[in-house]
Amino acid sequence: MTAPEGPPLVGVVVPVYRVEAFVTAALDSVRAQTWPHWECVVVDDGSPDGSARLVAQVVAAEPRVRLVRQENRGLAGARNTGLQHLSPEVSVVAFLDSDDVWCPDHLEVLVTALRADPAAVGAYGYAELLDGDGDAVDPGLHPSRQRDRRRVNGRRLVAVPPGAPLTFDEAVVVSPLYPPAVAVFRREVVDRVGPFDQGLTQMEDWDFYQRVLRHGPVLTVPQQVAWYRVHGGQMTRRVVEAVHQHDLVRRKVWRSPENTAAQRRVATRAWRQLQLRRTARAAQRLLGALRRREWGPAARLALGTAVVAAQNLGSGPPRPSTRILRWTGRTGG
Repeated sequence: MTAPEGPPLVGVVVPVYRVEAFVTAALDSVRAQTWPHWECVVVDDGSPDGSARLVAQVVAAEPRVRLVRQENRGLAGARNTGLQHLSPEVSVVAFLDSDDVWCPDHLEVLVTALRADPAAVGAYGYAELLDGDGDAVDPGLHPSRQRDRRRVNGRRLVAVPPGAPLTFDEAVVVSPLYPPAVAVFRREVVDRVGPFDQGLTQMEDWDFYQRVLRHGPVLTVPQQVAWYRVHGGQMTRRVVEAVHQHDLVRRKVWRSPENTAAQRRVATRAWRQLQLRRTARAAQRLLGALRRREWGPAARLALGTAVVAAQNLGSGPPRPSTRILRWTGRTGG
């Protein structure tokens, strides 16, 4: 089916699992958009709480919102189901996690930017932090993190101007596209790169973005478009798991047959620079343990430091290991 003439229809995918405290606010922020050309597919991923009941109340009042229910398949699986249920007319895709909130002009700002640059595959903006009660916290902190950008340049990491488009050379270092609520993407590119990786329990969005960015840049719109909620139930608080998933994605992207020769070199150089930083941090923790005469932790840190230093000699990211993460005392960063 050919998309109709006129403003593009945006397909919004909202995965839902155990978020009865937040899901209504998330969906209300979609309904409040100044860009009226959207449809929203909410995927209840086997929630054991009242989330689906609350979504059903929204569906009864808003015909542009649909509810799909499935057995639990995880965040990636829920997003994939949502993508499968978007209408053929959808030409722009947006993701909103059910504990986050959009600003009213989110779609208008980002879709307008995307329409103005046919070479771009997406557009993103900034998010401010929101706590579990809906109050703003640490104003400016999260946008400052999103603006602190690095990309591969030769064998070095160099700063990226805050307003520059996001490219693959930067995303293999770290991506400012978080949470998923801050971005929109062209449907044709989303379909081309395939589904979210259901083998990942975290960082599946980072993996997805790097695949998207192989096909073109994502525009930076330097203004707030979303609220990123921080609360005790977030998956990213499982820090060792998050770092391990980060390493899995880095190795997957490096090994991908979809890379051009240049992209493979960039992925290798990004990993090597970050691996050197990991070695230095492990060594700092070792020295600290030695100063404090904590001999047991020092022994583990000495082993971990030696292992990650030896990994630097490899051709690319090694197979990730949670054991090595614990040996290095690495619970983040």
